[in-house]
Amino acid sequence: LLALVVSIQFVRMKKLFRPLVELIAFTRRVGAGRLLERTRIDQVDEIADVAVAFNQMLDRLSCTTVSRDYVDNIIHSMAECLIVIGPDGTIRTVNDAALSLLGYSENELTGRHYSVVAGDSMSALTTISATEHVWLRRDGCSIHVLLSSSALRKSRPGDEAVVWLAQD
Repeated sequence: LLALVVSIQFVRMKKLFRPLVELIAFTRRVGAGRLLERTRIDQVDEIADVAVAFNQMLDRLSCTTVSRDYVDNIIHSMAECLIVIGPDGTIRTVNDAALSLLGYSENELTGRHYSVVAGDSMSALTTISATEHVWLRRDGCSIHVLLSSSALRKSRPGDEAVVWLAQD
């Protein structure tokens, strides 16, 4: 009789924990980058509430990711050179036009001090509008650019930066 009760309880517990096991497996798949996947909701209970909230979070994250990809595509498609400089003077973002003009790869510029491009002739944090400056190519040649810069409008602390926009 005890073996029968234990067997029945085991089956009931397995059935009870199945949605939780499936939700854990789902979160692992999402964590591995499968952001378009949504979890199935078969019942109405606390685990289903968590699953619904998780699906809603993924929907919002998907919208944010699409918007970010869209903006990144615009930045990298621009014909003008764009460089974003952090408050410590390091290059945070650089677009394809700037890389092509300067002869660097993105990995070679991001994280480096802006003086590698602008020399010591200017302050990165100065707001300027359409003034001529000399930039330095990777091969050491000088390039005259028409440069405008402005403070990046920040949405939260830590996002402070200056945006440089230049034309050869």
